[in-house]
Amino acid sequence: MKPIDPTSLVGRDQRTVTLFMVGKLLVDGRGEGLCRVRNLSVGGLMLETCMPLALGERVSVELRGTGLLSGAIVWAREGRAGVAFHLPVIVEDLVRTAPHLGSRLLKVCQPRGPRVTVDCPIEVQLEGERVDARLTDISQGGAKLALPLALHRDERLILMIPGLPLKLAIVRWVRDEVGVAFAEPLPFELLSEWLMVRAAGEYRDDEAAELA
Repeated sequence: MKPIDPTSLVGRDQRTVTLFMVGKLLVDGRGEGLCRVRNLSVGGLMLETCMPLALGERVSVELRGTGLLSGAIVWAREGRAGVAFHLPVIVEDLVRTAPHLGSRLLKVCQPRGPRVTVDCPIEVQLEGERVDARLTDISQGGAKLALPLALHRDERLILMIPGLPLKLAIVRWVRDEVGVAFAEPLPFELLSEWLMVRAAGEYRDDEAAELA
């Protein structure tokens, strides 16, 4: 049997679902970032992102509650791009209600947004004392931290992350690392651009290290 060409499904598929869902975007060789999926079909999707994308570039998109949707860029312009999946998907199994990010201080029940892995030195202020820490992942709604001191659930602290505004956060869990929820979510555009700038800097650092 002749294999299906996923790109042939993108233009003709009639089961396109309109979405407005935040996902994690992984670009081969260039790290992770955020995207917003605007529509989804059996053969592909259309997304918005701050990350520059090139025709033919291999990418994967992870939506809340799904595995990786892998494919290639078939068009890109003005912050939007079309992805043709390597394999067709069942749209009904992927569609979920997009999460609403409200106030964490009001203890609104919210689904967790996509978390992007980072390695960023930060400062944390707790009861007037500042300590050095590391940010190990981040989403619009919260973050994971590596800290040199013990914290407890429901403690409040202020995160000082280079390039982002001060963030009031609440400790949600404590293990080897600490998970915190932001009192107010980060705007998609702000976090997406911050991640893009960091990824570009880390990519240049890696290139310089290889040439050294």
